This record gives sequence, structure tokens and C-alpha cells, in this order.
Amino acid sequence: MSGAPLNGHLLSYSQAEIIAAILGDETGALLEQARVLPAAAFTDSSCAVLWRALLTLKPGAQPAAALVGCGLSEPELRRISEGSFSSLNFAGHLRTLHRAWAKSQAKLLTADFDADRLSLEDFAHQCGDLYAAGNEHTGIKTRLAEARLKFDVEPPPLRTIFKLNGTCIATPGNLVALLAQAKAGKTAFVGAAIGSTMTGSLDCDFLGIAGTNPNSFAVVHVDTEQAPADHYHVIRTALRRAGLDRAPTWLHSYATSGWSPTDRRTMLPHMLAIARKEHGGIHAAFIDGIADFINDPNAGDECFPFVDSLQALAVKFDCPIFAVIHQNPGTEKGRGHLGSQLERRAETNLMLEKDADAGRTVVYSTKQRRAPILKSDGPCFRWDDAEGMHVSVETVRAGRDAEEAEGARELAAEAFGAATALRYSALLAAIKTACGCSERTAERKFQAMRKHRVINKAELGHWRKAG
Repeated sequence: MSGAPLNGHLLSYSQAEIIAAILGDETGALLEQARVLPAAAFTDSSCAVLWRALLTLKPGAQPAAALVGCGLSEPELRRISEGSFSSLNFAGHLRTLHRAWAKSQAKLLTADFDADRLSLEDFAHQCGDLYAAGNEHTGIKTRLAEARLKFDVEPPPLRTIFKLNGTCIATPGNLVALLAQAKAGKTAFVGAAIGSTMTGSLDCDFLGIAGTNPNSFAVVHVDTEQAPADHYHVIRTALRRAGLDRAPTWLHSYATSGWSPTDRRTMLPHMLAIARKEHGGIHAAFIDGIADFINDPNAGDECFPFVDSLQALAVKFDCPIFAVIHQNPGTEKGRGHLGSQLERRAETNLMLEKDADAGRTVVYSTKQRRAPILKSDGPCFRWDDAEGMHVSVETVRAGRDAEEAEGARELAAEAFGAATALRYSALLAAIKTACGCSERTAERKFQAMRKHRVINKAELGHWRKAG
């Protein structure tokens, strides 16, 4: 029976023989040493079932007790329990099996440690297990000590990495969810955000987002959907926005269309570690297509740990991670359990909503830890054929005000007619006649004329048309 693949080769031992060694150890010491292994490390289904039964045993219990009631057939039990395996270098074999599983599932929390050189205790600690060989409480105490608030250690000032319309939306160690329906301009907005990190110029159009990078830390960008040519043009447009011809060396942009979810999860920590090593830190990371990192966005047992690991990476690399995800049709909710968990964990949930009639996309956020960015005030953009890219346009509120002002001017011209000045009561009556509206509506339209300075107050309680 062969083991799980590792670097293109087969593991040099049998999973059944590892469990046989544990079952044959009456002291239970090998079982306690092996508790660092999750059931998913066993690709042999029978071994996985029996391993789950072993993990339910309390410390000191006879491992053979797991054979009772585990649900395996007699031939399966015989095949496993009659195997033989020496306890010599048992810790090394466990480490090899754990490393194979961790790499295949992208569970490594660090991308730069060498598992071959770690003791089993250190390896278990780095992988986040609560059990350390020889003392099941060591891992728990260490993790609690690290997590406990230290009142005498003041954290550094909060660093703003990105702003939208002057409001902070991203700080280190946090997630930002970017949600939108298909073809709403998500990729264009991500490209603009990347472009904003390349210059401090205020004359550039970055669609309302700003994220200057004064330390020239790395920006990591992972595109899961675009073909290589489209991916190239996303970055080329970002450079155009910044007024540059060449990309800075600290921009690490990857096209991963065609990769498997496992490959993406495995490579992400390595991308971040390589970028940090080369440039001294990570300014921000963008994942355009976070749902492509998992197999099923509706599988909670897959999505919840993945979002946890994503936030752990944001903390580890001291940067915000932007996660782009499609919304469910007709709602503001992200896809499945993945979208729901991202929204709960995110520091900011940015919504991109496209008005099909106007061809305009508005960016706003009502679910975030700081001041909300209302839809009426959020930055807007639309495609411009002449520019060959999306460009900023007036906000919803500004557009609404402009329409209201134009309507007020037209109404004033009709209401005044040839008159140069009218008393308030006469003007109100003229508005009612022109619009065929009630007196209350006429009063609102009068106030709109005042707001937009279409009319001015004259002498003796009269009103004049401006201009």
C-alpha cells in the first residue's frame, strides 16, 4: 500500500503500519506522540476511520480499545492490526506524514521554515497543534501566553494603508472584502488601488482610492480569472494611471488561471514570504477571485478555516489583504459561506454597484469598523472609450444635485415668465400652476430654487430670478 505523494515521490512507509505500531504499543506513548496528526493526513480511508477512533481515547488508555466499535469490517481491522512497524525514528516518520499532508492542504502557517530541521515538538507548535510530544499542555500554555493582552506594552500607532474618499478602509493585519455582481468593475478598481501605491501624485485618477507606499514595501496581486493577456493589461492600465512606463520591482503580480484551489492555497504564503524577504515588508495583498481558492463556497468546513488562515496571513505579514468575491444575484451578500464569513471578519466591506442605465459604478461601505461611506457620497466611475479605461465621474449625490439644480432653473424660468420679481405667495402659486402640484410640493420646489441659488431675495419681500 502506498502513502500520500510528496514532491512527486511516494512516501517510504505504510500508513497502516504506523497505526499498527501504535496499536501494538501497550504504554500508549506512541499514540500521545502521534496526536499531532489530523485524520485528514491518512489518505487510506480505513486508516482514517481508525485514527479518529484513536484520537477519542483519553491519555493513558490502551490504544487497542479503539478497535472496538470503530465500524471497520473484520478484514480491514486484520489488515491494519496485523501489520508491523518499528518504533525506531517514529517521530521522524510522523513528521514526514504531517509535512506531506500540510503541503497538500496548504495548512502551513509559515512559508519559510524548514520542517526537515525541526523537532517534532517545534513542528507541532508551528502548525498550531495543542499537543506537544511529552507534555500535552505545553502547546496550550504557549498559545495562551502569546494571545493574552499585555497592558504594559502599548501597540504602535494604527497605520492607514488605504483610504476611500478620505476615509480609512484598510489597516495592517485585517481583511477587506470587495463585493460586486459580475462585470461591475471589480478588476478595474483593484488595478486602480494597485496604481495608487506607485505614486503620491494627487493629479492621477485612482477611482477614489488612495494607498501610497512610501517605504516601497511589496504589493502582492493574485489574479485567478483573467487570461495572461488580460492580466497584463490590468497592470499596464495601473501603470498608466500612475504615469509610469515600467512596474516597480516591488510589485509581485501573479496570473493563476488554470491553477487548482489547492495550488493557490499552497502558494499564497510562499508569494508573501518571497515578497517580504525581497522588499522588507508587505504593503498590501490583493486576491482578485478569492472563491477560486476553495472547492465549494457553500462548504462551511472548508470556508471557515480558510478565512481564518487568510486573516492569520494578514497578521503574520502585517498587511491588509483585499479579497474580491462575487455577490449572490439580487443581493448584497457574498457567495455562500465563504462570502458570509469574509463579511463577518473583514475590517471593511466595500460594495461595487453598477447602474446599468447610467453605466456608472459606485463604491460604498456601510459595514465597516469606522465611519461609513454612504452610497450617495461614494466615488463613482464608468468606462471611457476615449481613455480606454474606467474614469472617475461625479458621485450619486453630485449627479442628483446637478439634476435638481437644472430642474429648478427650468421651473423658475417658467414660473417667472416675463415678470422680473414676484412676492412669495405669487411665486408659490406660479409654481403650482406650472407643475400642477400641491402647495406642499410647491414649497419644496421653492426651497430647491433657494438651495441652488436660482432665485434671490429682493426688497419688500419679493423674489427675483438669479442672473
